[in-house]
Amino acid sequence: MICAAYSDVGKKRLENEDSFFVSDFSDKSGFIIVADGMGGHNGGKTASKMAVDTIKECFSHNIILENQKDIRKVLKDSIELANKKIFESSLCDEKLFGMGTTIVLCYIKENNLYIANVGDSRLYHIKKDVINQVTKDHSLVQELVDKGEISEEEAENHPNKNLITRAVGTNKDVEIDFYKFCAEKDDMVIICTDGLSNMVKKDEIKKIACENEDIHSCVKKLVDEANLMGGPDNITVAALRF
Repeated sequence: MICAAYSDVGKKRLENEDSFFVSDFSDKSGFIIVADGMGGHNGGKTASKMAVDTIKECFSHNIILENQKDIRKVLKDSIELANKKIFESSLCDEKLFGMGTTIVLCYIKENNLYIANVGDSRLYHIKKDVINQVTKDHSLVQELVDKGEISEEEAENHPNKNLITRAVGTNKDVEIDFYKFCAEKDDMVIICTDGLSNMVKKDEIKKIACENEDIHSCVKKLVDEANLMGGPDNITVAALRF
C-alpha cells in the first residue's frame, strides 16, 4: 500500500483554500483527509484547516480501531466536532461568518476502506480498467440529475455546478454520508477536490492514474492536467495504490 498527495493553488486563485492530510500507512492502516474550504476573508482556508486539524486530533486519541462500529463512530464524531468548531468560530468573527468546507475522510484498514463524505469533493475507485465514483456529490446539479431533469453530461457543463447543498461548518448540524468497500491488489483510490473533477473527466483521471506507476508522479500529473485545462480553482489530489 503506497500513498501520495499534492495540492496546488491553480491558475486563477490567489490563495489555496484546500487542506489535506495523509497519515503513515506503515502498519497497513491509516487515513486520508481532503477538504475544500469556502468563504471570504480567508474563511475557506480557515475552515478547511480547522477541519483537517480537528479530525487528525480525533484519530490520534483512537489509535486502535478494531471493528466497523468503532471506525464509523470515529469518522462521525470527528466530522461532527469539526462542524461544531467551524460553526462556532464563524459566529465569533464576522469576517469568517458563513465559512465552511467539504470533507472526504477515508480510513483504510488493510484492504477495507471506510469513507465519510460531505460536499462535492470526491473519492474514485479504479479497478483494472474501470473507474467508479464512490461518493455522491451534495450539490444542486446532482439533485437535478437525481430528479431526471438533466443528464450527467449536461451536469458537467451546468452554470451552477459549483453550488453545494451540504458543507461542514455552515450549520449547527451536519449530515454525513458513509461508504465502505474492499480493495484488491493493484486497485487505486483517488480522492480530490472539485478543482480536479470539474476540469478532468473521470476516464482521463483513470488513464493518467493507470499510466503513471509512480504514485507521486500520478498525483502531480493529475494536478498538472487540471491546470492545463485552465486551473480555475485550487486542486488537491491524494492517491492510494494497493
